[in-house]
Amino acid sequence: MDILRQEIGSGLKGAIHGFSGDGAALRDWLELGFYVSIGVRGFVTNEIPSLPAAIRELPLDCLLTETDSAASGEVAGPADVVPVVQKLASLRGATVGEIANTATANLKRLLGV
Repeated sequence: MDILRQEIGSGLKGAIHGFSGDGAALRDWLELGFYVSIGVRGFVTNEIPSLPAAIRELPLDCLLTETDSAASGEVAGPADVVPVVQKLASLRGATVGEIANTATANLKRLLGV
């Protein structure tokens, strides 16, 4: 994190894959301007107790969802993002469509497409 902090203002951007931290870790990544990706593992399956509270702090314009963090040993695919989006919507008081559209727009912005 110290090395990355030296790059603040340099145009560095990225995404944290499979975020499973707490509020303090979330704030560290957000300070760097990173997007935060939420997947099945740790959020829907094998829930990490500190994760829902951290996700409530996550600005929606920094939210990504992912499809490749299925439960241990299982092959994941695009359909695995559905329970993530459903739980995010419930947690954030949003609709599934709002979360899906926001995550898609954020990914396009990150990738420059």
